[in-house]
Formats: sequence, structure tokens, C-alpha cells
Amino acid sequence: MFVRKVNPDEFQECYDTLCQELYPWQDVVNPPFNSMRCVVEPGKITHIHNHHEGETFFILEGEGKIAVGNETETVGAGDVIYLPPFLNHTLENTSAQNQLSFITVWWEDMKLAAERAKMTTDKTRVVSGKNVLVAPPPPTPNGDLHLGHLSGPYIGADIYTRYLKLRGVNAFYTCGAHDNEGYVLTTAERLGLTGRELADKSSDAIRSTLKKAKIEVDHYWRPDNSPEYLDFIHGFFKKLYSEGKIVKKETPSFYCKSCRKYLFQSFVEGKCPQCGSTSQANSCETCGRSNHYNDLIDPQCKSCGDKPVERPLAKFYFPLKPYEKQLREYYKTVKMDPRLRAICERSLLDGLPERAITQVTNWGVSVPMEGFEDQRFDPWFELAAGQCLFGTQQLSRSLEQTSGWERFWKAEDGNVVQFFGFDNGYFYALLFPALLLAYDSSINLPKVFVNNEFYRLEGDKFSTSRGHAIWGSDFFDQFSADTVRFYLAHTRPETQQTNFSQAEFERTVQRELKDEWNQWLEEISAKLQEEYDGVVPEPGAWTDNHRIFYRELSKFIEEVEFAYEAESFSPQKATRMLCELVRTARRFSAAENYLRGIETKKDELRTSIALELAAIKTLTLLTAPIMPDFATRLWQQLGDGTTLFEGNWKKAPEFVSAGRKLDNFPLINPLPQSVEEAVPIGI
Repeated sequence: MFVRKVNPDEFQECYDTLCQELYPWQDVVNPPFNSMRCVVEPGKITHIHNHHEGETFFILEGEGKIAVGNETETVGAGDVIYLPPFLNHTLENTSAQNQLSFITVWWEDMKLAAERAKMTTDKTRVVSGKNVLVAPPPPTPNGDLHLGHLSGPYIGADIYTRYLKLRGVNAFYTCGAHDNEGYVLTTAERLGLTGRELADKSSDAIRSTLKKAKIEVDHYWRPDNSPEYLDFIHGFFKKLYSEGKIVKKETPSFYCKSCRKYLFQSFVEGKCPQCGSTSQANSCETCGRSNHYNDLIDPQCKSCGDKPVERPLAKFYFPLKPYEKQLREYYKTVKMDPRLRAICERSLLDGLPERAITQVTNWGVSVPMEGFEDQRFDPWFELAAGQCLFGTQQLSRSLEQTSGWERFWKAEDGNVVQFFGFDNGYFYALLFPALLLAYDSSINLPKVFVNNEFYRLEGDKFSTSRGHAIWGSDFFDQFSADTVRFYLAHTRPETQQTNFSQAEFERTVQRELKDEWNQWLEEISAKLQEEYDGVVPEPGAWTDNHRIFYRELSKFIEEVEFAYEAESFSPQKATRMLCELVRTARRFSAAENYLRGIETKKDELRTSIALELAAIKTLTLLTAPIMPDFATRLWQQLGDGTTLFEGNWKKAPEFVSAGRKLDNFPLINPLPQSVEEAVPIGI
């Protein structure tokens, strides 16, 4: 017999509980399960988590509340709880005085884990309403969009919007211009322009580039284009200030004696207090975390290089700390990638700050308070109200709706999905949700954040301010939108930085789109003409090879659909699956060619041709969000007269209507229609 006594020294912290391992019992027994004795201290709650094992809790003493997924239940001594794999769960001790103790037993069953993994993955879609707002960040109009911008949120958001429209969802892409960002002013000063001149010129260029990239914007807004904008921002501020959610306080602020101006955001540079990288005030582009200009190490004026002095200055601040609990609850449900989640978690552990929302400058939206006539709102504060609410309100009006911004932000059938680069993550995932909750606690915050890393150009970061860029407008004048969109999706910087190389772009277009896709389309066109005079045959007898190929097509649909969903968004994966679909179809075609000319196999050959045409129809739908022009031309040949992006998504491969006369299939043209020969673009 072996007896193990409770030893407080053996307890260790695990998932925010105190735990003592029971089994396996070293040098005694190693059973096919693990077990611990655990204690949740008064008023505490375990860290939310899930795992691949099955698990059972035996409550020994105390009382509390178990939360599993969206379900909660009160538990107490004597209760037994079973937790299937991959279900998020927490156990809260609801007593302020007594401990909640329990025994946990868990075991590994990989068959059960695989079944549960598939079940939970199949249910990942959280964007389920009939109205979806897709919102990338308003670009800063200090220049045109370059390929780095386009590869991330802008083409990504368009791909997702088009996918939703294929599914029959009312999806709307809204965008604007971040006119009042400090980079507009610093760039304008360097170019000898006024901020307004540069903003107007750049915004026009941005809209032109979006159009060339086949990015369909349902509503494009600019602060100066609406007389209501100023009143809306002022009203947003006044409501928060009157409710005590914005405070006025005097703090030391940076001032450059040489330039005779206060420094903030892009006007001051130093080293990030978190990671030590070179950073401007506001946020660090290396670690993605927020900083206050006073926190910068070795700060200097960006204009003249002098070290600033500190002067007391009264400004308005928004304290984030009161929203910590609401943010933590929100993070349990919102979908985001691990990098962004880490930024949020580290920011919470650092302690949420009071953020200055006004600065001394003559650029931006005025502060409607006496004595602050020389200050303007911080552009990120302004953007929370301007992009999220005002821009959406303008969209609703353009759609002749009377519900305003509430249509997407408060309605039960409304969803918001935001796309942005990781360097904006702090603002979209922490500041904006806190401000919106402060403004109206019943707002439905975004359900998914789709984040991306930096796209590099020949190994270095794209930069508008440094001119290290390939401008989108120039590139789309040289190459077709379909081919550029394909390559930017193929190399999209999703969870790590990726690199653009024009030589690799041209090699990929040649290897994948011309040598594989176009070749396959030409082969099928020729075969259809030779065997059936271009008329689509009825499917005939099926073989094992036919059934295998049909099953493969079905799997491609499932995988690409998963890659287009916001929760698992990956155009990189989608393009690779599309290329593999074409290779699989070419292998199938080559094998089935042996049936040609054999009279006794003509019924099987009809099925082969019909399946190849079904593969083209499948490719048409799967590639449409990425290559809309190419897909639209194919759909006009293969479809049933419907408009492609109006609910035509299919869950299974479908045959092209028998008896339909088909001409040669349209091919992917790497050049725009007006350009016969591409030339290299200088950087």
C-alpha cells in the first residue's frame, strides 16, 4: 500500500489555480490517465483554455461557476463535470472566503480528439449575419498606395467581401482617407506642400489605384467631404466627456525649442521602451505595442534632431483601465491571430494607460472646448468615431437605409470584420473597442480581426515616406489586375513577413498561370472541339477514377472555402490550393486521354470530359474572389446567365449544362488590355 499526504509545498500554479500532481505517481504507478488536486482561491477564476484531452472535474468542497463555451452552470461539492476536447472552459470560485477544491482527471484519446477537432473547426464561422461590414483601415493620404499596402488589408478585404457576395451575403466594403494623420503634415512639409494639398492629391491617387486593382469600395469617405463630420466627432467627444469617461489633466509634454512646436506621433522619434527598436511616438512598428512619447528612450525631434524639453500642458485623456474587464471578456470571443492576441495580452499585463486624445497642432479636428483652441484631436481617437461609426452611417445613407451606423454595429443580423496591419493592432484591438464601449455599451464589437505582417520589397520594408516602394498605380499599368492580385495573395504576409521581387513575380506568373492554368484550358478546349464539336456532353458511365477525381474536387472546395472564411483567412493557402487543383485536373485529364478513340469506352469518356468541365466551373468560383476579371469571363461561358457575385457559391462540384456550345476558354492575360509588352518598373 502507498499513501500520499497533502503537502502544500508541492502545489504549483497552473491555469491560475494551485495544483498538486497526483498521477502519474513517480516510482509507484503510471496509469493511462493524469490527475491533479487543484484549488481555486476565493474570488479567483481559472485561465480560459482548452486542450486535446478529455477531462473530468470532481468538486470536493466549495462552490463556483463552470463556463464551457457559451454555457455556464453553478457547481458545488459532489458535482462531476465532463469536458470534451477543444472546448474553452473556466472555473470560478464565487465565494469571497472559502476555497473551491477539486480533483481533475484527464486522458488522451486521439480518435476522440480528431473527431472533436473537426467538429470545432467546422463550427469556427462566427460571421453569420446577413449584413457584413468589411473595413480595412483608411489609408493615410501622404502618397499613393504601394504594393505593401495592397498585399495586406486592401486586397485582403476585397477578397473576403467578394467571397461573402458569392455566398449571397450582403457584404459592404467601406474605406476612407485618414486625412488628419500626422504623417500627412510631415510629408507635406518635406515636399513643400500644404497638408490639404497633399491629402487631396494623394486621396485622388488612392481611389484611382483601388479602382485599377479591382477593389470595389461601396463607400469611400473623407472628413472634409461631409459637413456633418465635424459635428459627429465633436458629439462623440462631448458625450464621453460629459459622462466622465474623458478627463482633463496637465502633464509634461515634449517641446522642441528649435522648431518651436510641441512634439507627438510622427514629429518625435526615439527607442521603444518595450523592445528597444527605433520608434516614433504612439506605437512601435517592430513589436506592435503602444507607447507614450514621454516613454521613448533618447527622444529627438524628427524635423531637426534636437532633444526636446518637457513643458507642462493641459490636455484631454481617455483612461482605458476602466474597460479592462470588458476587454478581457471580449477577447474570449473575438477571433484574432496569435501575434495580435499577444499584443493584447502584453498590453493588459503592462496595465492599460490613460491615452492623450488631444495635441497642440493646427492639423486635424478642432477641440470644442474653451481654452483649447490651439489643440486638435489625436487622429486615432478621431478614427474610432470617424471610421467605425461615421463612415458606416454614410454607407447606410448611400444605400438609402435609415438605420445609420447601428445597422452593422447594433443589429442582431449585423457583423463587422476589420482588416489591418499588425502595427495598427493596438488601436483596433484595444483603443477602438474601449472607446466604442464607453460611447455605447450595447455596441456589437467586431467578431473577427484579420491581421497581417509587413510586406518587404527586395528585403527591406515598403515605405511611403522614404520612397522605397513600387506604386500600385504604376504596377497595374504594366500588369493585369488578375495577375497582380494572384501574386499578392500568393505571397501575402499573413503570420510572418514576406518579400516582393519582380523577378519572382514574373517567374510565378509564367510557371503557374501561363504554363499550368492556361495550358490546361487550351487542352480542354481542343479536346472538346475534337471529340464533341465544342458541345458539352452528358455524363455517362462512371469509373473508380471518376469518383476519386470528383471527391478530390469536393475537397478542394472545402479547403478553399476554409481559406476564405474570416476566422481562418489565408489567400496564401487559397492560391496554393487553386494551383494544386489545376495540377490534379491535368493529371486526371492525361490519364483519361487513353479512353479516346475506343468505341467501347465512349460512355466513360463523356464522363471524363464532363468532369473536366466541372473542374473548370469549380475553379471559376474558387478563383473569383482573387481574380475577378478572369473568373467573370469564364462564368459567362459556363454559367447559367446569372451574375457571378450574387450567391453562386457551391458546396459541391457541378456539371456544365449538357448541350451548351463552348468557344475557346478565356486565358489569363498577364498584361492589361491596353499594354502589349510589359517593361520592368524602377524602384
